[in-house]
Amino acid sequence: MARFLSINSRVSPTSGIRYRNLILVLDSCLCVQSTLTGMGDSAPTIIERVAGHGNVCLGERLIKAVRYTVTVHQNYGESQFISGEEIRYPTFQNTKLVVGERIEAGFDEVLTLHLADGRKLDFYAIRGEVAPRGGLYRD
Repeated sequence: MARFLSINSRVSPTSGIRYRNLILVLDSCLCVQSTLTGMGDSAPTIIERVAGHGNVCLGERLIKAVRYTVTVHQNYGESQFISGEEIRYPTFQNTKLVVGERIEAGFDEVLTLHLADGRKLDFYAIRGEVAPRGGLYRD
């Protein structure tokens, strides 16, 4: 059974990323400190970057052929035990999409980028800005 000793939360003034520190006291008096972060000492690692030419579709309808770059970042959490042992573990992934051509779509329309390697990435395109809706996948 664990009891929370303290939870601290702050936002980095330079990156805007939220940091959370959690310190636990276990019944056996072992202490654990965990940090979940998106920047700083546990900066995300680029685990994949793909670029090429693909097709943007709305459903089955081709909207436009585009140049693209997709970057996948892996974020990590860190824990330190009172014994001094430290561990680093994957938490969540962020996907970034850059397209070479301007794409317009309705506010609630989900577009799909068909990558050259057969994978897909769903995204929104609003006022010329693109925002992925999840990660890369195959049907």
